[in-house]
Amino acid sequence: RESQGSVMLAVARTLGELAYTLQLDVVVPVHPSPAVRSSLLTGFQGRPNVIVRPPLSYLDFVATMADCHFVITDSGGVQEEAPWLGKPVLVCRETTEREEVINEGVARLIGTRPADIRAWVTELCQDPTLYATMSRRVSPYGDGRAAERIAQILAASDHPQVACAASQAGLSAGKAVVRSSPAAGLVARRPVTRRETRI
Repeated sequence: RESQGSVMLAVARTLGELAYTLQLDVVVPVHPSPAVRSSLLTGFQGRPNVIVRPPLSYLDFVATMADCHFVITDSGGVQEEAPWLGKPVLVCRETTEREEVINEGVARLIGTRPADIRAWVTELCQDPTLYATMSRRVSPYGDGRAAERIAQILAASDHPQVACAASQAGLSAGKAVVRSSPAAGLVARRPVTRRETRI
C-alpha cells in the first residue's frame, strides 16, 4: 500500500489529534496486516476517543459506515460504498481510480500530509454547507438494480441457452436464477425459462 510505514503512522497521529481537538469519536477497524496494525496502534496510543476495532464483517462494516458522520479512507471499495449511504468521503491517497465520486462532489482527494488532513477534517466538521454538499446520497456506479435488469433482458432474449452466473458467492438476486461459475458474468448453461427469471 502506498501509505504504509511512516506515512500511515503520521496519518494515525493526525487523526488522533483531531479526535481530541475536535472532540470526535473515531472508529478504526484495523486491517489484519501486521505492518498496518503496528503503524495505526502506535499512532493512536493515548487517544481514548479513538476506538480501535478488529476487522469487521462486511455487514458490520456497512452498519458502522451508516452510523458515522463521515469517512476517511484509502480504500477504493469504501470510496464507492460510502456515498451511497450519504456519507462524505475524505480519501487519504495521492491518486484514485474512483474519479466519479470526486466529480460528484461527495468525496475529496486529500492526500496523506498531516496539514491537509487537518484542514479538510476541520472544514468538514465546521462548515455545514460543505457537509450538506458532500453528504448527498449518490451512486455514480449504478443503482443496485443491475441483476434485475440483466434478468429481464435474459427473459426477453431470443437465446434461451444463456443463464445468469453469479460471482463466487452464488447468491440469488431477487427471484432471478443465478448459478455459481468460476467465470462470473454471463455464461452458457441450461435454458432459463421466463418463469425462472421473473423479478
